[in-house]
Amino acid sequence: MLESDADDNHSSVPRTSDRGLPDNCRFRLVVSADPETARCRLLAQFFGPTAEGACAVTREICTACCQSFAPTVETLNPVVASLIFNRTQPLANQETRRDARLRWDSLRTWAEQHLEIESPSLPPISQRESPGEHARTRPLRELLPLPTVRCGEVVRHWSVGVTTAPRRHPRLNECLRSLSAAGWPRPHLFVDGAVTVSGDASSLPMTVRDEQIGAWPNFYLSLIELLMREPLADAYMVVQDDALFYCRESIREYLEAVLWPGPRPGIVSLYCATPDARQQAGWAEYAGRWKFGAVAFVFPREIAQRMLIAPPVFRHRWAEDGRGLVGICDIIGEWAEATGTPVYFPTPSLVQHIGETSAIWLGSHELTPQRRADVFVGSRAVIERSSPSSANLAEFPESAFPCAPRHAADYRDRLLRGRDRMSRESVVLCGLCRDVADQLPATIARVERLAASFADCAIVLFENDSVDQTPELLARWARENPAVHVISEPLGQPKVNRGTSRSRTERMAYYRNRCRQQVLERFGDRSFVLVADMDLEGGWSYDGIAHSFAHDDWDFVGSNGLWLRANNASESRIHHDSFAFRAVGAAGAARGDDVNGLRFERGEPLVPVWSCFGGLGLYRMQGYKAATYGGEDCEHVTFHQALRERGYNRLFLNPSQIVLYSQFRNDA
Repeated sequence: MLESDADDNHSSVPRTSDRGLPDNCRFRLVVSADPETARCRLLAQFFGPTAEGACAVTREICTACCQSFAPTVETLNPVVASLIFNRTQPLANQETRRDARLRWDSLRTWAEQHLEIESPSLPPISQRESPGEHARTRPLRELLPLPTVRCGEVVRHWSVGVTTAPRRHPRLNECLRSLSAAGWPRPHLFVDGAVTVSGDASSLPMTVRDEQIGAWPNFYLSLIELLMREPLADAYMVVQDDALFYCRESIREYLEAVLWPGPRPGIVSLYCATPDARQQAGWAEYAGRWKFGAVAFVFPREIAQRMLIAPPVFRHRWAEDGRGLVGICDIIGEWAEATGTPVYFPTPSLVQHIGETSAIWLGSHELTPQRRADVFVGSRAVIERSSPSSANLAEFPESAFPCAPRHAADYRDRLLRGRDRMSRESVVLCGLCRDVADQLPATIARVERLAASFADCAIVLFENDSVDQTPELLARWARENPAVHVISEPLGQPKVNRGTSRSRTERMAYYRNRCRQQVLERFGDRSFVLVADMDLEGGWSYDGIAHSFAHDDWDFVGSNGLWLRANNASESRIHHDSFAFRAVGAAGAARGDDVNGLRFERGEPLVPVWSCFGGLGLYRMQGYKAATYGGEDCEHVTFHQALRERGYNRLFLNPSQIVLYSQFRNDA
């Protein structure tokens, strides 16, 4: 469904000089001046003349798009992808013909693949770790070994600045908290434009530029000012306000044993983008011209002096077409390459580049893989010496669990009907959160993606007694998403991850009932409730949930929860959560080995049960209202027994509703 306009040939990519300003965009056609509205001819190639309204864009949207990379029909940037993603759903809902609805669904799915939904694995941003926290984490020198060769004088005197500018989602306070915990409590702030500086940050020394001058000028002047204020410092560090530092121990003390790595002094980046990550942990000299990221640079005094007075660096401000306002890492990389100045960087990264580009392009920039550190020293993947299998935290390996051929036609038909139903239903998703900071970024991405499938989705979470960063991450999520509601209670109760003891089941029942109480008080008018575990390593099947919604005659549908012992999803799996499972007619708990050996295949009919869970369960609201959790057995078993006693006895396990308790890794 593409127009044949020769000017919009998708093989032609806009020149660099065309980017940055909406007025230079070859896809933009202004149709209204007050308020300024334009027709995007790139969007028109997807939506066509029958959906002309979907091609309208404001100047704000155009500006955000121009600040990203140049899009084409084949490669969307996150802004264009988010517009397609949002605007295809209403069009699909309006269609009465199945083939037309499938076309919009297909386009929406394809656009979703171009969205970068990034919620990085964050380290603690305060000093509130429990006494055993350091014992559970490898020392920094083990995670990132010291260089075998270092040179220059030992660094003792630091001069540190943080550059900040207006953002849709301010990150300054997070950056400063992590920077303080990492060893630098009083950086100098360089404020470029209308930034609200509040809290502890307001007491820091700062230079304020009332009229915004741009990223490169602010960086250049900031580094000069650091040199002028502290001319005898050993190291000058300039940090962007969307950098988040590892802070389980002092990075400052660690770096004073590192600087300067290699046989000769050079520029040191504390950030390592995904494409630059090495197989082996350690420090390396960058080969070629530095490309990705000016998140946190450290300069020796003499190198900072030479760079700032170099004619190409000084003249960059006068580059044409507005490029003199941006390009920090480009100009530093060009100068370093031209002068033979080494640039050193670590694997894993010592800082994470935080921010989000979501389906409503809330981020002020795109977090492409080049602007993200998949290998970050603060992530569990590094701490536990494992690595994530996918850059997309919300992804689920649907293709690894194929439908049985004899059920394929019915399965595909149910997916379409289920997705259509979900798009018209209102739900509440609820769960328990305790010490889940390591897994929470992925869970947030999955919940956000699942929530977008419904007409309306509220999220209710209960947290208690966490000693990691869980409360801070939940609070930030709630600030950024008004659909998220968090209950936090300091109960002083010990944590028991496993077991069937009465003390544990009673505590779990209390937590579930507190969450249920909030759901009923605030969202009892919704149609369905999804109860989900918040610490699943492998996530849940979105297709499987849609498959459940294609069925009508149920009060509860539990999941086919799997633990994969290896990467062979068909042969090396364990049916998990045996404590919650009760076959029809089974009064007592089954043997764990018997439940672990159960095998269900995607596409098979729903399996009647007396109880199950499997990491995620769906309830009709009227049934969820009728029962409460009890602690005399597994809390799910007591809840389902109460449902049956009140006539809500249509309880099933859906073989297609797959949940992974372990991470899926496809090494093939």
